[in-house]
Amino acid sequence: MRTVSEQETTEELVTLGELRRLTLASQLWELDRDRLIQKISQSRDATQIQIAIAARVSQPRVSQITHTRIPVVLDGFSGASPYEIAERYAADLLTKATLVDELVRWPYEDERPVEDVADVWSPGAGTFNDVERALFDRLITPEIYDAVVDQLDAERS
Repeated sequence: MRTVSEQETTEELVTLGELRRLTLASQLWELDRDRLIQKISQSRDATQIQIAIAARVSQPRVSQITHTRIPVVLDGFSGASPYEIAERYAADLLTKATLVDELVRWPYEDERPVEDVADVWSPGAGTFNDVERALFDRLITPEIYDAVVDQLDAERS
């Protein structure tokens, strides 16, 4: 029977962490690409075929992207929601200082009330629940979460 050394376990964790970071970055770059495809398509500066060639995707994929609802990034922020901002941090696309700044400045919406007849309740995007979910999903650390909460509490006082 083979035993796993502490070094092997650490190396596996590093490799899994790197895989997670790269996967997040890839998904976010694809989201940014899709936002840019929509912007170019809406501006009518290029045909769908020209966009497809530049993006290295098929023209039907460009058409599909142009008809997909993609959340808009607010001016002054790195993502369309606090959760997306946290994803960008976890992918090493943002610094910790930028993350905390944006999460503190975010114009949080009030959570939607629970409907008496609702089978599935969701607080909605753009609420503080996005930050809590980012903590739960380990996109941010408890220290970062506490820093954001402390700064928000200080602003409310």
